[in-house]
Amino acid sequence: MYNVQNYSMNEIANTLIFGETHPDTIMKLQSQFENRPIILDQYKQYEQEFINNFNYFSNGNAINRARDIVLKYAPDSCSKTDYTNYVLPLITLENQQNASPVMQRWIMANPEIRSIYLKQRCDGYNETYTNLYGNKIGEEHYDYRRVMNGIGVEQENGDIDFVQYFDELVEGDRELTLLEQTDILNTWNTTNMILSLWEDDPTSSDGDKL
Repeated sequence: MYNVQNYSMNEIANTLIFGETHPDTIMKLQSQFENRPIILDQYKQYEQEFINNFNYFSNGNAINRARDIVLKYAPDSCSKTDYTNYVLPLITLENQQNASPVMQRWIMANPEIRSIYLKQRCDGYNETYTNLYGNKIGEEHYDYRRVMNGIGVEQENGDIDFVQYFDELVEGDRELTLLEQTDILNTWNTTNMILSLWEDDPTSSDGDKL
């Protein structure tokens, strides 16, 4: 069982900018703006710098760069297999066909490939992937909810819905970071592109066709 909470765009924006709208938080913000010295108007040139820094950190660029540095300068004793426990974006067919068990789990949570898998039309990492959730797909699938928790999805009418799932985490699991969710979603986009353009099976380590 899982609980679902939908959020409006205004609620999301307020939370992202100010945090939870606790009365003390609101009063503190009001006080800061009401007592703001006029002299601060001289420093408007710093506003754009602040915005640029905020965007830099919030869109994951800094984290991505840090991760790249770690991978590049890791000690020689660390082999690539040491990173198989990480969530990373797999944006080529070869990457996906040779995905680590960790990424296999998240690839197989993609409704597009999972639908094909449940119809027994793809390999589904047959020798290494374990299907723990039977015929569950999309929102009914635990791993899908983990990936999509708090992610905005554009609806047919143009609105964006944010859904938060209140799952009890399976033992050994932890919450995915926003960067990890983004990496998985980018991987899903690549999977969907492969399925739409080619007949290759992204879940076959032997390079089989669908």
